[in-house]
Amino acid sequence: MDPLTIAAIGTGGGLISMFGAAEQNALQRDMARAQYQIKLSNWRWSEMGNTLQHMYKNLEISRQNQARYRQNREIAKAANATRAIKEKGLRDNIGSQLVNLSRGQQQTSARLTSAMYGSNMNPRSGTAQALKRQLKEGGREAIKGLAMQNYLGKQNIIREQEAALARRDLYSHSSEAYYMPSQPPQYIDPPGFSTMQALGAFMGGAGSAIGMAGDIKSLG
Repeated sequence: MDPLTIAAIGTGGGLISMFGAAEQNALQRDMARAQYQIKLSNWRWSEMGNTLQHMYKNLEISRQNQARYRQNREIAKAANATRAIKEKGLRDNIGSQLVNLSRGQQQTSARLTSAMYGSNMNPRSGTAQALKRQLKEGGREAIKGLAMQNYLGKQNIIREQEAALARRDLYSHSSEAYYMPSQPPQYIDPPGFSTMQALGAFMGGAGSAIGMAGDIKSLG
């Protein structure tokens, strides 16, 4: 077999091997890109699901906080309304007792004066003056008693309001949950088909082709 034929066979084999290696490299790169797109798509779907779950969780937290706020507001509204009603009742009661006391004082004073004139007692006498002072002192003591009753009643109403307000949940506010997304998959580009790889594939293909040609010649 002449040298030109051997060179042609080697060149052809080398080119076939080189082109095949280049195609194989391109196929590997395409497969790597396809696999990366699949991973990236899966990551996006996963992140979307996690984001939705996080959003629903925060909506539930917001609903719980709003429900707690409404409950606290209703408790305070009821406590304040109850206090207002009880304070009005207390004022009306004390006022009624003051009116009755005043009327009683006036009636007692009138009866005392009538009794003095009926018994020919001098209204300016010591006994008459002592009776009048005793009547006034009894009135002052009665007023002091009503004042104390009013004070104690108000304090009791305030304590009842404070006890009602203490049922509010003021310190259980739930904070919003924060979501930290995961890192997306990284694409690692396979190495390209370099000149040295092309030369190696060419030389290997050429050597194989020439060897096969030699084997065929020897068989002939």
